[in-house]
Amino acid sequence: ASALKFGDDVLFAGGMDTTGAATSAATRLSGLADVATGGAGTTTAISMAVGRVKPGLVALDDGRVLIWGGTNSGKVEDMGEVLDAGAVKTKKLKVTGDAGLLQLAELATAGPAVTLLSQSPTEAVLLVAGGMPFVSPLSASKAPTYVVVFNRATGEAKLIPATAGGKAIFGGVGMAVTRSYDGHVVLVGGLVALSGAAPCDTS
Repeated sequence: ASALKFGDDVLFAGGMDTTGAATSAATRLSGLADVATGGAGTTTAISMAVGRVKPGLVALDDGRVLIWGGTNSGKVEDMGEVLDAGAVKTKKLKVTGDAGLLQLAELATAGPAVTLLSQSPTEAVLLVAGGMPFVSPLSASKAPTYVVVFNRATGEAKLIPATAGGKAIFGGVGMAVTRSYDGHVVLVGGLVALSGAAPCDTS
């Protein structure tokens, strides 16, 4: 499962059930001050649209949480969903964008690094990198890096390939994304030894 602290709550999302299948269950834990002193806090069951394993979670400034990746359904339309503030059920996003990127079998990954780059009253921009492609763990070096532009009003998620020096960026399992002091985005690591490729392959 993945976990994210947002506001005074923590969201736990996805994972595997007792049969080994991806679960669509999530839980919101409230009352962190009570938990910190040994209490149980309050839990609320959340239902996601599809089952997910290690999805990326991003908190927005309007109280919503974007849930991205971690689905092995093989359907592009299942890539993302949003949990509105106070809701107990998510809404699927309308996924659009670069046709070549949308057709990649390695687009759907478990454990992608999802980082919020910017947000405005109309949209939020995310960077998605790495993860383990569900199509095959041996294709970790082919996990694409791309930008997601989320339209707050329409629920559209537009995918745009990320490039460096004119070349597509590919990641791997355990890739981390951070921001440097001067505002640049830094991609670090990414285990791709299973495929025999070099880390952060940009070819």
